[in-house]
Amino acid sequence: MTSVLSREAAAFPMGEFNFAPPGKTLAVLRPGEAAVIAGYEEELADEMRLLEMGLIIGTPVRMVKAAPLGDPLQLRVRGFHLTLSKKAAQAILVESHPTR
Repeated sequence: MTSVLSREAAAFPMGEFNFAPPGKTLAVLRPGEAAVIAGYEEELADEMRLLEMGLIIGTPVRMVKAAPLGDPLQLRVRGFHLTLSKKAAQAILVESHPTR
């Protein structure tokens, strides 16, 4: 289930990247893959904290890299790098970035 919060994101240059398949979470993106935040899992307790960090529905994100053991993950969001735990990333739904 997705959150009822919705907002259009500002233009974000994504470059030449592979895009995530539909119905995936942020945690399954591979380095270089880009996607758009589509919503949050219903049971997410920290949704407001994620929104404050700029992870708003409609925002393009790109996986930069994961730590050697897979946790935490480094993302590029709104022109800055953000480190997020894999558990939090598993609660964020993403969809393929629309082509422009």
